[in-house]
Amino acid sequence: AQEILILIHTLQESCQEQQEPGVLSRGLAGLEEDFIALVVHVRGALGHRRAGPGTGEMLAAAESLEFERAAGIRDSIRALEKLGEKQKVVADVKINRDVFALYTSDAESILAMLSVRDGNLISKNEFSLTGNEISSDDIISLIADYYDMHGTPPKEIMLDFPLPDEEISLLSQYLSLGTKYKVSVKIPERGDARRLCDMALANAKEAEKQHRLTEERENKSLKLLTELLGLHELPKRIEAYDISNIGKEHITASMVVYKNGKLSKADYRSFNIRSVTETP
Repeated sequence: AQEILILIHTLQESCQEQQEPGVLSRGLAGLEEDFIALVVHVRGALGHRRAGPGTGEMLAAAESLEFERAAGIRDSIRALEKLGEKQKVVADVKINRDVFALYTSDAESILAMLSVRDGNLISKNEFSLTGNEISSDDIISLIADYYDMHGTPPKEIMLDFPLPDEEISLLSQYLSLGTKYKVSVKIPERGDARRLCDMALANAKEAEKQHRLTEERENKSLKLLTELLGLHELPKRIEAYDISNIGKEHITASMVVYKNGKLSKADYRSFNIRSVTETP
């Protein structure tokens, strides 16, 4: 909801900046109307229902006003719609659970995660695992590491993939450490939990597809570069440098690195150049 607070604060500031003592200008009145409409939309979004003028009506009104104001209204609507997507109602309001689904292709495996709090889908994550032979130990370690880094798990963990009963029990015991409740780990077969598993699996498949398309584009670019440079094989490492300076002093250089067609930020470097040898 932080995005919504920022939107309200920004629009409120705009109202205050345009207000003149004792005068309520037409522009200010319009901004106040926008502010009230935005608050109504926020209340509707946070209450999981639409309220006030619809998106179409607001856009129609926006198009008839100044460009900057229209753009601001459109941005507000989009932010509210995005918030609504994040907070999609997917289960009973008392439900708090995380859902994991695994999809494996010839090149990689994707572990998708959905987080449900108070019955609302609040976040989605995908984790890429190299290779197509992922063991149950790998999955359990990844899930355990996630909660070690991001905090206490919910009471329910749903899995879309099979695990031996002893490993499910082990994962449940580990995730329950440090909590005041038992974390239940299940493989659902029906109901809302099953539908969430299907949704997570669909997300995993889509993430794998996007990764594959990106890799195909990168490989195509590398092949083109190889042909243009007359190389005999695809370059495995590419370094690019940028030199910047203020006068003849304070000279710095930055290096970015591509490995196998992908940016490798761990290999980025910056250099301070202390001296330069001039050549005729």
